[in-house]
Amino acid sequence: MIKYGVYVEIDNNEWMWDSGCHQISPAKPPILFDTQEEAQAYSDKKWNTGRALPYPESLQKYWREYEQQRAKMIAENVPPEL
Repeated sequence: MIKYGVYVEIDNNEWMWDSGCHQISPAKPPILFDTQEEAQAYSDKKWNTGRALPYPESLQKYWREYEQQRAKMIAENVPPEL
């Protein structure tokens, strides 16, 4: 299933996915939407340079696996990474 994210130009030719937090970070998963219209509406409210684009399936898989591993570590009381 195609999901859509908001790709934001944060500097000249420097783009990042919006994570839905107060600060954009490549270390946080992006906020995803079911439709391009929802993503564009969010982008229009928050960004001057944001674009609603399909989020790559390979990155969706990466963040799914990351969150599953993180949940497993929490369940096993493993301290978080610093």
